[in-house]
Amino acid sequence: MNLIPSLLNYLELHPFMAITIVFAIAMAEALIVIGLFVPSTAVLVGAGTLVGLGKLSFWPLFLAGALGAIIGDAVSYWAGRHYGRHLKDLWPLKHYPDLMLRGEQFFAAHGMKSIFVGRFIPAVKAIVPGIAGMLHMDHLRFSVINFISAFAWSAAHLIPGLLIGQGLAAANQISARLAVLLLIVLVLVALVAYVARLVILWGVPLFSRLQAITANWAASHEGAFLQRIGRVLHPDHPHALTLLFWSATLIAAITWFAGLTEDVVEGGAILALDHSVANLLQSVRNAPGDALMIAITMLGDGVVLTVLAIGMVGWLLWRRAWYVASTVSLVLLAAAGFVPLAKMLLHRARPMPFYSGADAYSFPSGHATLAATLFGILALLISVNMPRWGRAAVCSVAAAVVAMIAFSRVYLHAHWPSDVVAGLAFGLAMIAVVALALVRMDGAQIAPRRLAVFALVLLLAGYAVHLVRDYDIQQSTFAVTRVQAPHKLAGEDWLRTGWQQMPAYRTEFSGDQDDPFILQWSGPVEHLQTRLEQ
Repeated sequence: MNLIPSLLNYLELHPFMAITIVFAIAMAEALIVIGLFVPSTAVLVGAGTLVGLGKLSFWPLFLAGALGAIIGDAVSYWAGRHYGRHLKDLWPLKHYPDLMLRGEQFFAAHGMKSIFVGRFIPAVKAIVPGIAGMLHMDHLRFSVINFISAFAWSAAHLIPGLLIGQGLAAANQISARLAVLLLIVLVLVALVAYVARLVILWGVPLFSRLQAITANWAASHEGAFLQRIGRVLHPDHPHALTLLFWSATLIAAITWFAGLTEDVVEGGAILALDHSVANLLQSVRNAPGDALMIAITMLGDGVVLTVLAIGMVGWLLWRRAWYVASTVSLVLLAAAGFVPLAKMLLHRARPMPFYSGADAYSFPSGHATLAATLFGILALLISVNMPRWGRAAVCSVAAAVVAMIAFSRVYLHAHWPSDVVAGLAFGLAMIAVVALALVRMDGAQIAPRRLAVFALVLLLAGYAVHLVRDYDIQQSTFAVTRVQAPHKLAGEDWLRTGWQQMPAYRTEFSGDQDDPFILQWSGPVEHLQTRLEQ
């Protein structure tokens, strides 16, 4: 808990370090190919947040970000001018021919505007300047657009962070715990969205190379089964890459869920880790934070998800997508039936006794499982005809929503962390099953864009009704988990037998208990510090 204040104080005392980091990240983000791996948005928004908190000045960071972006794009442009068409044959660009082709198509379609617009679009932002140089775009025109777009880009990243920082500062005036909670949520959402985008943008090209290796290996071995695998995964097969990607995802998700289940059944480190994380979050409980988390957790309540699921399946039936509708329905029913079955088999108690029946048990989290399954399938259907960056954006939003719902369950003490992680793993497996079953799905049949609008309106309407009708009930339910006052022990009782009741080991976040408490002190910390210094 002391890490964040320490970091803020360090950057406040060393503003040049923050300026240097922003400059370096902005420049690296604009370098050809390298920029695709740099989390520039997270860093610049974070820097803007520090500005909003009053820890850093806006203008030095703004100028550093713009200057770094200008230099990075200029380097990429001149690399394209110098190597020309041979640029595509250089490492690592030769491993990304599809990316280079998309960059050329984007530049051909938008011309000079591609320099400005491309800076804000994932997947092409670090390619377009090099393409512009390769195709010998006029240097003066490029420089003018590069200069203007860099300042716009820097402002577009720092100003939202500044507003976030001002919001956190206002929250800190209400409650320091609320500010810490909001910061944790913001970091979690940003991290999950970034990972989801990274998987879509870079996981697919990685699997493309793995596809060729696997297909060649299978085809080189005897046996009907391996020969068939080689034919299915051959690069000429229209759905080979999709099949490989989602098959690997399914295997990984099932293995992940099985491993968590085994750890929970056997006990040990996973249980200690659950208690450590749960205790940490309970230490930042506060009334405004509770109100926010209750509202978020209600987004994953059964009544809201049921309305969305029925609406989505109804849309598919209305579009006469019979196979898609039946597949989605079966998977959703399977996920909904699996949760209470697993809870009854494992009988893991919740952190707090909120419910009765099968819901009295905790593993896996129904909110996390069903939210991941439903929102994941919806994202899959909506993004079916989108380019890769569009799919990455949709999946990032869906992942962020699911992550907030899952986090709210741990914060409200309704589930242990491993419960929600297991639910997310099982939900991911269900998404993979749908993706594999619908690998030949015709996007035009389901009208993805209109489905997105319909689902959003339906979700907001059902959620609003649920909030108005049931929020007070939910608030009274979760209010019982407020952090209790510390247990106080009289000095005489502590000296007599109370010291034996204190924990003998520190429980780390890994669940290990290797660090013994070799000293107990009853009194002001300052007195202990003075004695130790002597």
